[in-house]
Amino acid sequence: MATREGNIEWHDMPETEYRSTRIFRVLGNPKTYAIVKLLYKMKKATPTELAIKLNRSVKTVSDHLRTLREIDIVEYQKQGKSTVYRLKYGKVVKILQQTETLIEEIRTTK
Repeated sequence: MATREGNIEWHDMPETEYRSTRIFRVLGNPKTYAIVKLLYKMKKATPTELAIKLNRSVKTVSDHLRTLREIDIVEYQKQGKSTVYRLKYGKVVKILQQTETLIEEIRTTK
């Protein structure tokens, strides 16, 4: 489990910790971050609706939504020819808000 130097290798992380790093890595992308926050406000939206609101291409938004699906943050439902997305867990936005609060604390204590 530990290396000779006493460091824990990333592949020895418990699954929960590893999956947490994947979520933070995905949410670390400003476009993905914006999509999550907008989906929270809109409750549900198509990639086209999100693309219009964010002034991004539908392909870009769809790529980010696919990544969010892969980490189980959003879910989708087919409605005719459209695909409607929504956040699977509203808690993810609380994490973003808490992070933003931390950043404000860091900025004001310097």
